[in-house]
Amino acid sequence: MARYALIVGGTVVPMDREGVLLDHTVLLRGDKIVAVAPSAKVDVRAATVLDVKRSWVLPGLSDMHVHLWGQRDLNLFLLN
Repeated sequence: MARYALIVGGTVVPMDREGVLLDHTVLLRGDKIVAVAPSAKVDVRAATVLDVKRSWVLPGLSDMHVHLWGQRDLNLFLLN
């Protein structure tokens, strides 16, 4: 049986269009985003739930802006 996790009730910033999705849930299966839906339409009984009301959710966002002080810093960025 597949294990699911839900990030419930946050304001989701979609990565594929402008705007925000108020009170939405992000459904995760393993390390993959399976769906994003309004929280009222999601059954939370069969999943691990993380309640993030009054929080922002940015699925798939990676911070790629860095400042290098030397070549050795690259390993530190990979670790983080």
